[in-house]
Amino acid sequence: MNYANDRPYDLGHPRHVDQVACDFPELRLVSVLGGWPWVNEMVASLRRHPNLYVDTAAHRPRHFGTKGSGWEQFLQFGNTLLQDKIMVGLSWFLLGDSFETLIDEYRALPLKDTVKEKWLYHNAARFFRVD
Repeated sequence: MNYANDRPYDLGHPRHVDQVACDFPELRLVSVLGGWPWVNEMVASLRRHPNLYVDTAAHRPRHFGTKGSGWEQFLQFGNTLLQDKIMVGLSWFLLGDSFETLIDEYRALPLKDTVKEKWLYHNAARFFRVD
């Protein structure tokens, strides 16, 4: 999501990352900020490209589980088909809360426990090759 009002609104649309992933299929990419408000398109891009991942920075974790928030498909696929492609980003400075509070919000999401651990640690460790 692009909140700047001096550039086009759709600058962060997932179609731009989709094109890069098509042009460079071997390149490992992280699309930041979860793709909101284009969550469905982000999910589709993640499913299309094996080397595309996403982080959740700049979004309050508790809203992922809020009905009508636009995150429903992200949470549904993030708990199943895309569980290995999502990495938590903690924008504590932007959200004005502690790491502990934000992590607690992730732990409260309706995700499988194994998926929570992937989102919080294992996916990033694998992506950055620190496993």
